[in-house]
Amino acid sequence: MLLPVGLEPATGEVGRTNSCRLQVNILNNMRRISREPAEYQLMTRKCNDLINPSERPGTRPAVPLDHGFKQLRTISFLRGLSRSSRQRRSAQGGMHAPSIFWVTNLAAPYRLPVWRHLAKRHELTIGLLESNARLQQDSDANRGSDWLHHDDQKVAFQELPTWKFRRGESRYYALASITSIGTIRNFDVVLFGGWESPAYWSLLAAAVVLRKGRVGFYESPSSTMTYASGFIAWLRKSFFRSMNVVVVPGRAAAEAVLGMGVDPSRIMQGFNAVDVNEFHSASLARMEDSGAADTHHRYLYVGQLIERKRVDAIVKAYAEIATTSDELTIVGTGAMREELIMADRRGASISFIGQVENREIPKIMARHQTLILASQQEVWGLVVNEALAAGMHVVVTDNCGVLPSVVGMRGVYVAKSSLVDLPEQLRNSRADWAGRIEKPEILQHTPERFAEVFEAAFAASVR
Repeated sequence: MLLPVGLEPATGEVGRTNSCRLQVNILNNMRRISREPAEYQLMTRKCNDLINPSERPGTRPAVPLDHGFKQLRTISFLRGLSRSSRQRRSAQGGMHAPSIFWVTNLAAPYRLPVWRHLAKRHELTIGLLESNARLQQDSDANRGSDWLHHDDQKVAFQELPTWKFRRGESRYYALASITSIGTIRNFDVVLFGGWESPAYWSLLAAAVVLRKGRVGFYESPSSTMTYASGFIAWLRKSFFRSMNVVVVPGRAAAEAVLGMGVDPSRIMQGFNAVDVNEFHSASLARMEDSGAADTHHRYLYVGQLIERKRVDAIVKAYAEIATTSDELTIVGTGAMREELIMADRRGASISFIGQVENREIPKIMARHQTLILASQQEVWGLVVNEALAAGMHVVVTDNCGVLPSVVGMRGVYVAKSSLVDLPEQLRNSRADWAGRIEKPEILQHTPERFAEVFEAAFAASVR
């Protein structure tokens, strides 16, 4: 396995180009990861021979001279990381809870309960590819201030220096400095919260070289895969087949990972969780005001006002079935806001709240009866978890990743992804409403239980 040439800190436009070229080279150098386990182990052993020749007496790796000083600096740097990593493990000795470096794009507020629980038992650092400063400047991201990380959140965060690239809704990141790769040397396990950005591949290459436990976290069902075949699909398959363990949040994602050729024994399935008790408590506090005697039926949409979410179709379906006592509240902001405000409502009552902090959502849900999620494409849809925990009904289209995990729970109404029956399901939810569901099934799926799945994955990855 050839180590990437030119692994050095990136500065200015030239540095940015070199950094991106480097991380493209890393993608090419990781191709063998997608092969059979025996070949993968051979690749790892060869890589270790290159970095630690002393472990094979009488054998020296052949480093082509034309790789130049950049290659030599890279080898020296990684040798030092590998040595310090071994020394740290040796000094610790015995059994201990593995230390975790969880790398992800953003500090999503709905992940905080899981992270806090893990931080009680593990040395946990969340490595962020997006910085607070850049997120505040990214007006198209439609993220509130609660997406910014803070020191008082009982979780350790570390911003990694990156270059950022935008394509539509998506954001991609490339590491801007070699020091970011060295960050993982003091941890036992690296959890990868994504795979699309070159930054993830750079850290994966370092994790292989340094022999760190590798845990992937994959949330997308097959229906949301933009590239189901071809080179991008091959890259995705290669990435997750290189993991010791892959954690998935539900059945749909598990089927997608199985389709990549990941061994079933290396897949651990949990349930994508939010702080269900917080939403349930807010619901109980307003139970009397939201009981069966309420003649008003209040529908709710929470999310970005963008084309993919098909909020215009929600407005149209609601206007078709609304009575004079019904209401629809739209919470969120985005490029379609003005268009939605001007849409034909047929006299139906619709209000727009705009962007609100996540901590306000439980109170809002406690005042509504039916949540609507009708996205054209939805990896999961955690807002459905939140609504069910609040004792609400949910009308969700069958292409959303959350559906296979909640179908059969009380209050779930399924609409076709074509939306042909969306008005009918809205009407059914209203007709069936008999008060809030006092003990919704989703209450058993807590952040603590989801954290336990990750803990099992961490332990398995370092055996």
